Amino acid sequence: MDTPSLSKLLIHRLPDLVAIIDRLIRQTPLSHYQISVLETESGMKRLHAWCEKLIKSLEEGPLEFYEYQRQISIERAEQGFQLDGASQFYGAFLQAVWEVCRSRTDTEYCRASRIQTDSELEKLQQTCLQGLNVFSNTYLKTREVQLDESLSYLDNLHQYTHDIIARQSFGEISSLLLTNASRLFNVQGCSLLIRHGKISKFFNHPLPKVPANISKFLKSVIKTGNPAFFLKNTAPAVCLDDDPLKSQICLPIRSHSACYGAFALYSGQRGFKFTSKQLGILNQMLYITAVAIENGLMIHEIKVNRKELQALTGKIMTLQEEERKRIATDIHDTIAQTLTGVGYQMQYCKELIRHDQHELLNNIDGVLRSVDRAINQSRELISNLRPGLIDTVGLIPALHQLFDQFTQETGIKIGRMMPDEVIIPPDSSICIYRVLQSALSNIFRHADVKKAIVKLTVKGKFVQLTISDQGKGFDPFEGWSSFKNPDRFGLLGMKERVEAAGGVFGLKAALNKGCQIQVRIPVTGNCKNGK
Repeated sequence: MDTPSLSKLLIHRLPDLVAIIDRLIRQTPLSHYQISVLETESGMKRLHAWCEKLIKSLEEGPLEFYEYQRQISIERAEQGFQLDGASQFYGAFLQAVWEVCRSRTDTEYCRASRIQTDSELEKLQQTCLQGLNVFSNTYLKTREVQLDESLSYLDNLHQYTHDIIARQSFGEISSLLLTNASRLFNVQGCSLLIRHGKISKFFNHPLPKVPANISKFLKSVIKTGNPAFFLKNTAPAVCLDDDPLKSQICLPIRSHSACYGAFALYSGQRGFKFTSKQLGILNQMLYITAVAIENGLMIHEIKVNRKELQALTGKIMTLQEEERKRIATDIHDTIAQTLTGVGYQMQYCKELIRHDQHELLNNIDGVLRSVDRAINQSRELISNLRPGLIDTVGLIPALHQLFDQFTQETGIKIGRMMPDEVIIPPDSSICIYRVLQSALSNIFRHADVKKAIVKLTVKGKFVQLTISDQGKGFDPFEGWSSFKNPDRFGLLGMKERVEAAGGVFGLKAALNKGCQIQVRIPVTGNCKNGK
């Protein structure tokens, strides 16, 4: 009778063969790779396929099996599995084949096919040894290539970090990121959107304009805060490593829980390779970029603050000289003139002592009136330097007097939302009073309104002040820096005064939509609600 070949026998008994291999491998502690094969559905399918190709090599030759070994080895190396335990599958396979052959109950078959079976077993053994050799060599070469790639990536990251540290402007930072990423990941183009506060800038490479679909892509990732990956067919990638080729990827740029924008890589129909390994490299690049953006913003803020401080210092010196000149003029025109008149009157009184006692008394009355006038003038000067009402009757009455006087002089009415009384430290009271003086002056000079609203409250350990109008307003991001606009030194002066008191100064303004100043100062006090 015709005796079936060993390959047909093993194909027929393939489920038994796989079961024996599973049993033999599990007799020793499993490696991570063995677990991925024996304890997953996809791993068992691959084990069946591997056994089948190895068996078919008896009739079709081993070349297809060797090629399959190369593919498995490359995949295993790229997934990060170690080489340990690989030889066990070959030994277990040969042992399983022997057990299957011995389990045949057809003794006639065994006698008739013994020589043929021994020959085929020897052939299988040689194929297994050569397959293991192919597997090991391919694995080592793949890991060597990976190591070279990793070293190259590390060199690029090191150089990128070294270069970007010296960059301060968004243009310099974006140019370095775009050119390096384009070269490193071999893509058609890459785009960057930097967004922080009112700053929103697009950058693209190699073309200057960001494609419309990529622009939408970048905005979406900033909004969600989640990375997005698209395959060659533009379908979203569920798992990053399911298909290594991508058409577009986009990641947020983050550092210290803050998002500074988004970055995208894109390619045409050919796609580009992007797996977990490339993701790790790009994430490191973007983190370094985010730190560079933070540094750039910090340096920019320091420069702005330094210019503001220099401008404020110069303005304070100018104002100080102007105030001294004003005080000197006031003293000269009031107290000095009055006292000079008193001196002349006293000289005349000396003459009258000898000649006209009645006229002397009349002149003494005039001297007393001049003295009273000088006293009142000095009190007025002192009040201009420090509002006396704050110390005598308190902050709220002093503010009411300030508002009444302002309305009388300018015609601008002040809507008042204040309690009947506040009890806060004198320094805080002076700060609030001076801020209101400056704010009302700005309203008169710039707002062009007939009414403004002032709201003052004390909540817990903070006093809150809001001054608002619906006048001309301005763009705070164009005119906020006082060194650019001398008319706005008042704003910077208020800000510096509030921050010196440990408070927070806020400003909301828009062109033709009015202005609102918000002040919050820490105090220890309480508030009685007004009517």
